[in-house]
Amino acid sequence: MKLAEFYLIVNPGLEALAAQELKLWIPQSQPKEEFGGVSVTLPLDQGLSLNSCLKIPTRILLRVTQFRCRDFPKLFQKISQFPWQDWMNPKLQVQVHVSSSKSRLNIKKRIQATAEEAFQKFQKKRNEILLDDKMGLYVRFHEDLCTLSLDSSGERLHKRSGEGKHIGVAPLRETLAAAMISTLLDGLKGRFELVDPMMGSGTFFSEALLLHEVLKKSDSIQKFNVSKIASVHPPESQHHWLKFLGYEYDEATVKVAQHNLKEQEALVSMELLKGDVFELGPRPASTVDRLVVCNPPYGERIKISGSIKFYYERLFQQIELCFSPRRACFMLPTNKIKGRLSLPKDWQILKKFKTTNGGLSVTVYLFENLANRKNSWLPSPPSKDEA
Repeated sequence: MKLAEFYLIVNPGLEALAAQELKLWIPQSQPKEEFGGVSVTLPLDQGLSLNSCLKIPTRILLRVTQFRCRDFPKLFQKISQFPWQDWMNPKLQVQVHVSSSKSRLNIKKRIQATAEEAFQKFQKKRNEILLDDKMGLYVRFHEDLCTLSLDSSGERLHKRSGEGKHIGVAPLRETLAAAMISTLLDGLKGRFELVDPMMGSGTFFSEALLLHEVLKKSDSIQKFNVSKIASVHPPESQHHWLKFLGYEYDEATVKVAQHNLKEQEALVSMELLKGDVFELGPRPASTVDRLVVCNPPYGERIKISGSIKFYYERLFQQIELCFSPRRACFMLPTNKIKGRLSLPKDWQILKKFKTTNGGLSVTVYLFENLANRKNSWLPSPPSKDEA
């Protein structure tokens, strides 16, 4: 099977996590982090299989060629004469997506029209009877270097929870949820109780169960020039979920989460309850470490009265009071927090990174409770009491 270069598109800031996830599934791979993505060279059939196992990328592109280009006639020539049949089903129509930065060719509509006309000329020369189905063709210009890529994913990869899924008021994309669960578990092994004090539609719980599972998503064999798609085998999991504990103040949203997680009830013990986290009392001690994951309101669609910084500090204290977690992972709006966040006693930052959520800059914080720290593979975090 011939080698091919694949590009995994991710939210900026998640590149290292995506590379780590790829190494987990394909240990022999050598991913290279780029801004907004990860590139990797793999056998074609193995690269196409990534759509069925990776949870953090939003889309996976197959890079087929690169060339210097400063005018439209050359772009037309390169696309119309390229041997597309070596990579894809030449009977497919193409849907062209364009990006351009620091390039002489920067009129996106003209680039798109040129690419479409050139591909049609390629098909006309072959006398192809076209199918109704389409392939995404990505034309990217950067500093006069043109990269042509084929979309191996089809529908965006975050749409993976199956038909009939309901969403809440402020839904979180599955790819971001998977990134936060991966962050929460980094370096840990054992059995855990996962707590989401503001669970919404239950996305964190769904992603926690899917993290090391193979998804049934791949129509690549009909679209690409391959006889088979390589089988993927789940990595050996170092963790086991003993229980999911979720709270949501809105009763209708609790029912949404219960509906979304109904099929997973046989896999893990669940308590999905109506409750305001700020009104809860301490939970009984757990037999295993508790891990908390939370995407609290940003003060946008769900309004917060008073200082948002004080709101988050109250939330941290309440999480410690109610659950005394081993670790806690939060996604907070970057530009709305002025100054350092005061943390509960024994909480320290283990990791933080910036990304985007719905176009808003956010920071993901991973806190560790040193009083509950054990069975970790990681070195001790730096000594800091505040974020």
